Amino acid sequence: MSIFFEFKSFVENVNEVSKVSGLKKLQKQVLSDVFQDQSLVVKSVSDGKFKMRKLMPSRK
Repeated sequence: MSIFFEFKSFVENVNEVSKVSGLKKLQKQVLSDVFQDQSLVVKSVSDGKFKMRKLMPSRK
């Protein structure tokens, strides 16, 4: 249930989107949804991983 989670993000058609747009776009979408900040920048896949680990270390 979503009431047990601090934040939420829904990514539809993950496989298709990742093939067409890449993982960087998916990471940006998740981070933007979670922090409600559309201006957030993800420079690369490794940058996205770093930001997720740093900004969401123990969050559900």
